[in-house]
Amino acid sequence: VKVARYEASERLRNERLVQRDSSLADRRKQWEEILPDFERKRKSAQCLNLCWRGIPTNLRVHVWQKCIGNQLRITQGMYDIFRQHARVAREKMEAEGESADGGGNDHLLGSEGSLRIVDKDLPRTFAELGFFHEGGPL
Repeated sequence: VKVARYEASERLRNERLVQRDSSLADRRKQWEEILPDFERKRKSAQCLNLCWRGIPTNLRVHVWQKCIGNQLRITQGMYDIFRQHARVAREKMEAEGESADGGGNDHLLGSEGSLRIVDKDLPRTFAELGFFHEGGPL
């Protein structure tokens, strides 16, 4: 009886994986059709539905760039500079024995002070995404 249950469970799991792979391939194909004419199709029901269903990993960089844009015209050099500022602020905070989720960061200027709440806020804001939880890739 246990073997039969296990085999049925495995069949169901394999069917779901095949269905998910098929759905992913279908979404990828639809995104590849939308991207060349994104500005015209960005508010279409199809595009909005695809956003909610998920963007395939290999297309995320392209889709996000088109969805968000770059109104501030931030260059790679500017990004690298601000990333370094954030790294230095975090290292200073950790060297002084402060955690990113605790208080006592009054010495940080401007938005750098917000570093203390980012680690606490991400898992709460995106509770369904393990990406931001303890032990996740970040």
